[in-house]
Amino acid sequence: MAQHHPLAEHPEIEIADAAAYPLRLPDRTANPVIHDQLSALFRDARPHPRFHTPAASFDMAQRDLFDGLNLAPASETAITTQPAGLTWRPLRGGPP
Repeated sequence: MAQHHPLAEHPEIEIADAAAYPLRLPDRTANPVIHDQLSALFRDARPHPRFHTPAASFDMAQRDLFDGLNLAPASETAITTQPAGLTWRPLRGGPP
């Protein structure tokens, strides 16, 4: 998420809080495992998540995150690969 996103100030994020924002989800044909895992993780979340699937399967500029409107669920490995201006927070109740 963008470092200026309102949820970035929290050390952990509730799944329901994340679901209140559009969530970037990879196209199922491009990455079925990740698509299905993320869909399942947010299946019972309230509010119902609004998934956003970008037209390009990979955007090196990650414009949809820098604008602060979308979140992109990612594993903890994102900490070591995130560009300046983005930050990672764990989901409380998410998988280890």
